[in-house]
Amino acid sequence: MREIGLLRLILPELEETVGITQPGGYHAYDVFEHLLYTMDATAPSLRLRWAALLHDITKPRAKRVEGDKATFYGHESSGAKKARRILRRLRYPNDLVRDVGVLVERHMFTIPPTDKGLRRLVRKTGVDLIFELLDLRRVDVIGQGMGNKTDDVDEFEQRIREELERKPPFSVTDLAINGSDLMGLFHIPQSPQIGKILSHLLELVLDDPEKNNKETLIEAVKDYMQSEETR
Repeated sequence: MREIGLLRLILPELEETVGITQPGGYHAYDVFEHLLYTMDATAPSLRLRWAALLHDITKPRAKRVEGDKATFYGHESSGAKKARRILRRLRYPNDLVRDVGVLVERHMFTIPPTDKGLRRLVRKTGVDLIFELLDLRRVDVIGQGMGNKTDDVDEFEQRIREELERKPPFSVTDLAINGSDLMGLFHIPQSPQIGKILSHLLELVLDDPEKNNKETLIEAVKDYMQSEETR
């Protein structure tokens, strides 16, 4: 597509990455080549391949040269916005646009050392996407062309699988109480307050899954409502 002039018509954002060097010792290729090598290394998943192709799409505009190195601060968040715009323009369905955006936005994740951090990453990414996020990290490393290993990602995947087997809560639907319980027990009308309380409870049980039982959560709601009244 680039050689015959189609790329600048269909994916001009990708054309902008041609020749954008990445000095600093982490990459053997320019951004364009890196994106192609990364995509080539993926499994045949449409959303993963689009995420691989677009994950560094805004590096040309984020690039800052400092001495003999280049930085690309914030390219993951700006890249997610750009990826969503590209895929909407290409008329992809909303769920694929959303998922690719999440993968691009989180591709620079740091492996959390604690189980609490692990649960929060899974929560923010989604159980259905977390393993593709790990795959994106793996192919990103392959696409760097430096021969680096991803043993740390493999170990992290094992930790996630072990945590998932314990069935901790990752969404408000996993809580031991629901909106109907709140309305019945505390006489709260159906309103945005229900969602705020459930989100608060989810934060509590993400920190400590043992708190996900009805009695503990009821007490937590009482404390929450009392703190809101005293504000």
